[in-house]
Amino acid sequence: MNANELADLIGLCGDGGYNQDAATMLRQQQAEIETYKLELYDEVMLRREQQAEIEALKQIIDANNLNQNIGQFVKPVKYSDAWWREVDELRKAQEKNEYTNH
Repeated sequence: MNANELADLIGLCGDGGYNQDAATMLRQQQAEIETYKLELYDEVMLRREQQAEIEALKQIIDANNLNQNIGQFVKPVKYSDAWWREVDELRKAQEKNEYTNH
């Protein structure tokens, strides 16, 4: 039984006066209770959304940390001057082929 149901029962017990006042007060309190329930529900939902966002951010941070840690193990590749000369010669040969094929 909620406050509204109790107010209805109290209202049936008399012709007004204190009974009607008590019934009115119970109805007002039930309305306040319903308002607080909605506010509490909104707060709970907001906290759940915030917690989900926090968890998502934690995953992003973990992924970034993992990526940084992997980067520590990767050594930069150093190519010799001979290798770069060979690359330049291949590029020039490819350009020459492109010009002769058109």
